[in-house]
Amino acid sequence: SLGLQKIISGLANDLDELRAGKISVNDAMARSMLAKQIFNGVRIYLNGTKLLSEGAKPAKAIERLHP
Repeated sequence: SLGLQKIISGLANDLDELRAGKISVNDAMARSMLAKQIFNGVRIYLNGTKLLSEGAKPAKAIERLHP
């Protein structure tokens, strides 16, 4: 799990806090920019795993070098 559900819940909570006046606009923007960077990292991770899995081949049995 990449923790995306917690990030999304946190963003929704930040919006609620912003509307209630509990956090400033600058705080909300900083948190949203941080979440954006996390999502960019997740995108890169998923693209990388897809790229690597497409070219993956089954591993052959490992032979002992010194019988």
